Amino acid sequence: MEKKEKLTVLILEDLFSDIELIKLQFFELDFDVNFIFTHNRSSFEEKIVKEKPDLVIADYTIPGYNGMKALQFLREKDELTPFIFVTGTLGEEKAVAAIKAGATDFVTKNRIDLLPAAILRSLREREEKIKKNAALVEVFERERKFEALIENSSDWVSILSEDHFFLYISSSVNRILGYLPTDLKSLNYFDIVHPDDQALLYEEFSKIKTSRELSLPPYRVLDKQNKYRWLDTIISNRTEDTAIGGISVNSRDITETHQQRILDDIAAKIQRIFSSPKRFDTQLQLILRLLKNFGSADYAELWLSDVDGSRMIRRASSFKGTALIPFVQKSKTVKTADRKSGVLGKIWAAKKPTFLSNLETDQDIKLDKLAKNELKSVLGIPLMHGGKSVGTLLYYFRSSIPELDGFYSIMETTNNVLSVELQRRKSEEELEHLFNLSPDILCMMSLEGTIKKISPSVESNMGYPPQEVLSKNFAELLHPDDLEKATLFQRNSLQGKSIHYFESRLITKEGEFKWFAWSAYPLVEEELIIVIGKDIHEKKIIDKTLEEQNSQLKQIAWSQSHEVRAPLARMLSILELINKGNTTDMKVEYIKHLNESANELDTIIRKMVDSTINLNLSLQ
Repeated sequence: MEKKEKLTVLILEDLFSDIELIKLQFFELDFDVNFIFTHNRSSFEEKIVKEKPDLVIADYTIPGYNGMKALQFLREKDELTPFIFVTGTLGEEKAVAAIKAGATDFVTKNRIDLLPAAILRSLREREEKIKKNAALVEVFERERKFEALIENSSDWVSILSEDHFFLYISSSVNRILGYLPTDLKSLNYFDIVHPDDQALLYEEFSKIKTSRELSLPPYRVLDKQNKYRWLDTIISNRTEDTAIGGISVNSRDITETHQQRILDDIAAKIQRIFSSPKRFDTQLQLILRLLKNFGSADYAELWLSDVDGSRMIRRASSFKGTALIPFVQKSKTVKTADRKSGVLGKIWAAKKPTFLSNLETDQDIKLDKLAKNELKSVLGIPLMHGGKSVGTLLYYFRSSIPELDGFYSIMETTNNVLSVELQRRKSEEELEHLFNLSPDILCMMSLEGTIKKISPSVESNMGYPPQEVLSKNFAELLHPDDLEKATLFQRNSLQGKSIHYFESRLITKEGEFKWFAWSAYPLVEEELIIVIGKDIHEKKIIDKTLEEQNSQLKQIAWSQSHEVRAPLARMLSILELINKGNTTDMKVEYIKHLNESANELDTIIRKMVDSTINLNLSLQ
């Protein structure tokens, strides 16, 4: 069995529980770890000098001491030993200050699971710095081998004057940036540094007057193809070395790894924004601003598809520069657009990210005259999810040939995340509209019947404000005689069966009972049941009234039929006697009786009509 690499770790922490938590993170690392613990200044500084640890992990705040002072003491003794902050919270300003002061990394305690990766990265960086320093020392100590060592290095090595002009450029610059050394010979180093990075880099270079060696934060330089590359650089003050006579700059191309780190960070920020409690439009505005700034667009819009995908609705815009303010204000009045015309039409006709560089002359693109004077080109990116249109991102530029690598790389990485989250939030928004506008009760509940969300209509239907029934079990609102129905309803839902119709009574806020007809649709994977309740209370009352009146009608028909039979039988008998040809006096007598029976029958019929009329009045 191979022996594990030994690692001495000094932990500056005053809480035993946090020390144990830090120790646990080393279990997955393949090291033979010797832990040294300290919780105050004197002990820490003593152990730094005596033990010479391979790694220091410290809390930012220690009673009577703090992590920044500990970092300062370590850096005075040792420039290479990794120093990682593990702290509860560390704001952006403090984090930047810590990195500038020489901290290798920082991890918050609520994301302690990131510590193993930070440890490995810091140890790897230390090893690389040691190797770089060793190479530089060898180079500077062996003047005669200087050129051979430098030229064969995979890194780009240069020497700058104190005012940052090139004194020497290794030929490896061609592999990294595409230049020949002669292309840069007369330039100032900052001539090829990205404008947005120059201020920070000037500040870092100024520190070399008091520090012999510095590791610079990643920054961008322009290559031969007019694209920017990210560099990781160590500078050393060799102005007093007669063989060097300047500032040595050792740079390595980290474009791919750095951009991936940025893209991962942007994807994480998108998910955090969508997970926040902010309104959907606010979330869209924040995301658009994030994406626009990444690629330095001058103006950007985010359009979402309407319900059937035939039109686009503008939901967010972002811009920079006061010249665009009139155009932006005017454009806000245009909220919808056809997918078949203008910029959106060209993007969706291509069905892929499309760059248009002729906004000034393209007659099919309808832009405000002011906008055409200011905006020269546009990059459009259609957003798709499940084969359907979700929306469109439009990035406008003042340049006809802007730098687009940033946009293409970010969209390749974040398009899927963005499209999924947009579709999810769109669906939630549409569902929210249904919840808020439906006169029926719409409810989301757990498979056990706990109410998770309910529409505002519960108040007009039952008298309860929505928040008053949240977290209640559906069975708590049911009439006791309907609990068996609820049990059947839950059993079917747990089996994933939809219930298209069942009736039950709910208890209103006033303590009365009200009839509802229900449909239930279980979403077993999400452990949710969608329930729709329709008020049928009035219908139930009418049905009951009709049932009672039908019963009364049957009673009327039964009782009156007996009364009708008697006079009707007499009339039939008299008519039979008349037909037999009796005397005139007898016929007169028969007709008299016939008339009396007819009148009696008329009275009975009137009575039946009156009874029916009274019955109908009770329905009104």
